[in-house]
Amino acid sequence: MNNQVPVYDNGIHGEGQVIGVLDGRVDQNHCSFPAGKIVAYNSTAGADSHGTHVAGTAAGNNGVDNDTRGIAYEALLVTNTVPAFTEAGIVGRLDLHHGQGARIHTNSWGNDGTTAYDSLSRGFDVFLRDNEDSFVCLAVTNGAVLRNPENAKNLLAVGASQDTPSEANHCSGGVGPTSDGRRKPEVYAPGCSTQSSQSNTACSVVGSTGTSMACPAVSGAAALIRQYFIEGYYPSGAANSPDTLNPSGALIKATLVNSAVDMTGIAGYPSNLEGWGRARIGDPLFFVGDTRTLGVLDDVRNASGMNTGQQATFNVNVINSGEVLRITLAWTDVAATAGAGSAPVNDLDLEITSPSGSLFLGNVFVGGSSSTGGTRDSINNVEQIHIQTPETGSWTVRVLATAVNSGSQGYAALVTGGIQLAPPDCNSNGVPDDIDISSGTSTDCDGNAVPDDCQEDCNLNGVADPCDISAGTSSDCDGDLNPDECQPDCNGNGAADACDITGGLEVDCDGNGVPDICDITTGAIDCDLDGVIDSCQISAGAADCNFNGALDSCDISSGVSSDCNGNGTPDECDAVSVISYSSSPAAPVPPLVSDNIVVADAGAILDVDVEVNITHAFVGDLVVDLTSPAGTIVRLQNELGGSALDLITTFDDEGAGTVPTEPLSGFDGQSKQGTWTLAVDDVFPAADSGVVNSWTLVIEAQGAGFTDCNS
Repeated sequence: MNNQVPVYDNGIHGEGQVIGVLDGRVDQNHCSFPAGKIVAYNSTAGADSHGTHVAGTAAGNNGVDNDTRGIAYEALLVTNTVPAFTEAGIVGRLDLHHGQGARIHTNSWGNDGTTAYDSLSRGFDVFLRDNEDSFVCLAVTNGAVLRNPENAKNLLAVGASQDTPSEANHCSGGVGPTSDGRRKPEVYAPGCSTQSSQSNTACSVVGSTGTSMACPAVSGAAALIRQYFIEGYYPSGAANSPDTLNPSGALIKATLVNSAVDMTGIAGYPSNLEGWGRARIGDPLFFVGDTRTLGVLDDVRNASGMNTGQQATFNVNVINSGEVLRITLAWTDVAATAGAGSAPVNDLDLEITSPSGSLFLGNVFVGGSSSTGGTRDSINNVEQIHIQTPETGSWTVRVLATAVNSGSQGYAALVTGGIQLAPPDCNSNGVPDDIDISSGTSTDCDGNAVPDDCQEDCNLNGVADPCDISAGTSSDCDGDLNPDECQPDCNGNGAADACDITGGLEVDCDGNGVPDICDITTGAIDCDLDGVIDSCQISAGAADCNFNGALDSCDISSGVSSDCNGNGTPDECDAVSVISYSSSPAAPVPPLVSDNIVVADAGAILDVDVEVNITHAFVGDLVVDLTSPAGTIVRLQNELGGSALDLITTFDDEGAGTVPTEPLSGFDGQSKQGTWTLAVDDVFPAADSGVVNSWTLVIEAQGAGFTDCNS
């Protein structure tokens, strides 16, 4: 496959596309970035080696077919520096680039200090949900285990393979899954000794290794995919402006995932290391003369998306069993709450039925191929089905809205192989659905163009559920198109639990969809017998000073804690302590320093100060973050101080030293017990260096570390 460039050969080089680069400052004087290449340079000028290399790989172009030329070499660039690791920080940067025309965004950076779905991860998901025609690519950590923010749902997480001829082997990238079990990384691209633009030179290139090198390559490929659809190459395989299609970010993501091939040097497929494999976009993109065909089943924006219980059906005719049949579904999910233990919100499912009636579910793989059986995937927002030697004939593809818990859910679905698209035939009788309905072979009681025999009938009365509801045979108090008699009714009052809750008849304080009274009956703790789950009272502000999950009042009344002065607070929580905890890593920066302090004793935080001793020749290059045991990240220093020497100070909200970039009060009320992490990064590693000598946490807390002199 060496030197095969079908996308370039068919006239696609990135023309008309804009790629946003968030990284170190790009050297505008390098020959890869001639006048007009960078249309918006949103920071002060600089010449960072990392940022220059990344931008060169994505879209550099010296007009010569050599290593100064990037993947989408006719695309334009907009650039900026890495943002604060907050929702507002990343959304602000991406919004700016989106407003400047970028629809492809590349990010070769991250936070190795946490695996949490935090405000930074949420920010990526918020931006992509709100800007559905944008696509974001992010390099996964070069460490051993997947980190943040590559754990965001809606972006594409990229690892690095070795280069030709060893591209089937792993080079760099942390192994997944995410902390809530989702598959990341998703695709790979070469990133070992990648030659690209070298900063502070006129036109030289330099080799660099890591996921940072793979991500801009995939972003460049994404720009080529977008140009393919924009210029109307689909479906004919040749540019045709009447066929122009403005692809969603989900369709670009689905196309890239569909293109990925098994990296045979890595055991298992798909896997938590390689994801779906190495991207090879020439495979799914159809051009005149190709034997392998692309079919875009649908590209639906969220405003026109599905609600729970709905489905979309597509008929695909396989005419060549010698081509692997690949079906890919992707959607842009609603952002979860920062700190959520489980990030998925809306759940769609992919399934396909063969001409002989075999059912295959999305993401159920055995031995590298889709297998019958298994269970539906409820957490990933990318699903695939791969049939290695598909039967010829009519296959039925369905996209099911299994649980749309917020808004309506759009999606993108595509199929590649030796195929032709055909009208839907959901009951596989060889007759298109619309003819079944018009001829009277099938009924369509709700007029949705899907035969009733293909729709859900939860009560098995022979009538499609939506029609039971519309006819009044069944009630549907929560409007989810699922008859109430088919939904849980834990208190036996004849109304679905969901309606008891939404109607105010029952309380569901923990949001699990079950009335509290039923939770308590089945074991949830209500120590004071007031009908409210204790954990909900604590979340709402009720006192639990010792963090044992029980109300202080119950600790006292049950004898777990004493209250000798009768003030309603357990004695072990009355006292306040101020204790210092120190570490002396003496670690050079760069590279990124991530150092831990483990606090063994418990206590509720009242105030935190941080003393740092960092010697460095240019303080303005430093970014310093502190992460609490609860996963909260506070940025202490964000490239402030310019050319000043050394960062030796105490960060204190009250101003008795240096006021941090973000308030340390974000930790107040949390437990101090556990692992605290200080991360120090030099955003211009080639320019200066330093040493993280030591740092100290000074924590004022209630309930631990005090002296009881008279016992």
